[in-house]
Amino acid sequence: MHANQLLRMKNTGRSAFTLIELLVVISIIALLIGILLPALGAARRTAMNIQCKSGMRQFTIAMVAYSVDNDSKFPTEMGIDPNSGATGKFRERFWYSEPVIGSYVPGDVQPLDGNSYGGGIFRCPSDVDDAQRSYSINIFSTSVPDFYKTSYPDVNEETVFTADAKKATSVILFGEAYCPWWNDAGGGGWYSSPFFGHVARTSRFVGIGYSGGRLAGKNVQSIVDYSRHMDIDEFTWKGGSSNWSFVDGHVANYAPEELIETDSPHQSLYEILWYPDEERIESP
Repeated sequence: MHANQLLRMKNTGRSAFTLIELLVVISIIALLIGILLPALGAARRTAMNIQCKSGMRQFTIAMVAYSVDNDSKFPTEMGIDPNSGATGKFRERFWYSEPVIGSYVPGDVQPLDGNSYGGGIFRCPSDVDDAQRSYSINIFSTSVPDFYKTSYPDVNEETVFTADAKKATSVILFGEAYCPWWNDAGGGGWYSSPFFGHVARTSRFVGIGYSGGRLAGKNVQSIVDYSRHMDIDEFTWKGGSSNWSFVDGHVANYAPEELIETDSPHQSLYEILWYPDEERIESP
């Protein structure tokens, strides 16, 4: 028998890869993907949460360093010179302005338009794609409470605090806030409001949301953005969590149910504080 005939006979006896076997392989691959994707998504969220905390800690420490050189006062939030009490050049007097904190932030952090900081450590990696600044400062950290009395009477000499505040490990300095406002600087992006915490006492964590900018008509339930680090809808808070930094410089993550009574009117549990004597002054 010729060699080519033997080869033909050998090939004829080789088993084929059936359609059923192919479908089984595809099913196994799909099953593995279904198992792995949630784990990969959770790992990615964890990594971005760590990056968010790292950035918050860096600019929080910058604020603390600023206070050391300014009689324990933090930068203001409303275009006011904290040292003179007078209105300065508007955009050069916010906490995120280069003339205010430029000498305290890391050298590789640059203002987007020569004045206002955004991006980098000021942007949470889990925020919307075009976000440039993802955080707001606690309004009660202001050094010029007289300026606020007409619009926000809760901001007064009894409630504002400095870097020497009691309960520094519990008093909020920064939180993750929605970024509803567009600015063309640095190629354009969404920015958070300069400050928060000025809303009604039972609504500082949950209950009142932004109604302007990109959030207009969205029925946002909170000024705080709880949706960045958990798999929930952007404009909701149940099931979410948020990062907060404190007067002592540390950063921690809290779920809403750790901060408030989840049923209306969302009374604070005083786990973390907007100002040192908040529980004494505001508790029912």
